Amino acid sequence: MKVFLQYSWDSESHKKWVLELANRLTLDGVDLYFDRYDLKVGSNNLHFMEQIESSTKVILIMSSGYKAKADARLGGIGYEYQIMSTEIAEKLLSTQKFIPVLRDGDATTSIPRLLRPLLYLDMRDDEHFEQQYLELLHLIFDEPLIKRPMLGQKPLLGEMLASAQELLKEDQLKTSKKVHDVIANSLYMLMAEIENGVGVDRERVLDRIENLYEKSRDISYNIPEFKVTEFNKIVSHLLLSFANENTKILIIGNIELIWVDVDDQKRYELEKIMQELMINMKKHSRATQVVWRFEHVDNNFKVSYSDNGIGMEKDQKINNGLENVRNRIDSIAGKIDFNTKKGDGLNIQISFPVR
Repeated sequence: MKVFLQYSWDSESHKKWVLELANRLTLDGVDLYFDRYDLKVGSNNLHFMEQIESSTKVILIMSSGYKAKADARLGGIGYEYQIMSTEIAEKLLSTQKFIPVLRDGDATTSIPRLLRPLLYLDMRDDEHFEQQYLELLHLIFDEPLIKRPMLGQKPLLGEMLASAQELLKEDQLKTSKKVHDVIANSLYMLMAEIENGVGVDRERVLDRIENLYEKSRDISYNIPEFKVTEFNKIVSHLLLSFANENTKILIIGNIELIWVDVDDQKRYELEKIMQELMINMKKHSRATQVVWRFEHVDNNFKVSYSDNGIGMEKDQKINNGLENVRNRIDSIAGKIDFNTKKGDGLNIQISFPVR
């Protein structure tokens, strides 16, 4: 499969960005037609540009300079645009060949008229480059981030309603029991200590109250509620809160659509898992770079964590934080694998079924 990388020679910084993108794509297995690779002194420029027709995919790096040359049919961009305009017009509703990438400006200033009906990949913000780059790879290799499941059979709606009501009743009973056993009993013991104590330790009481608050919040997540929207922003905020001048955090694949099928309970448990791992990183790893990757493949949700910290021995005792991570993974029927050795960082693979 050959992929044509088309762009306008605007500024030096723009050409540098495109070259770095081409190098990254090549290292990730994308076989490119790219002028700075393929055109030398004496090369047939027209023959190179006509490779657009035979290419499997064409990546269009759109900028204000690109639009100006394409709309006016100027220079190499104008010639290439003329070649592909007929194919775009004929297959406007069905083509997956052309991948528009917006690098600067907006739809009005940087997208040629003929390309405006096409959805584009927004790569203007370098802070989100990694997750947009991952989406670009999926588009090139025709492997969507979100895959449509096989169409199932119509359920027996009457039976589903009865089953849902029964499950709701069971859930309410479980919640009531937890409130009694965990909250009510603990409050009673705390009240007794305060009532009978001669000298009350204020800090200890506050710690106990905070602990009760945490437990009550955990219980509340077992109660059905509306799904939290834009969970990807919650994840980004949590992970990036651990970034500083000494520790760089990279997040790949954390787009809003990837979380659609993940229910609230699994979101909650995964949020706590990520928090626990980041706290562990902060306390113990001495890492300067941490990478998180999120993928939704068929019915499985996959999360990978890696850092370049000091790692740990394979037979080293797991601390309480990481033991909590294992317990939370078990609660969502998931799996977790630790891959580490002393001095060589930590790699963790997490997966769990979406349904």
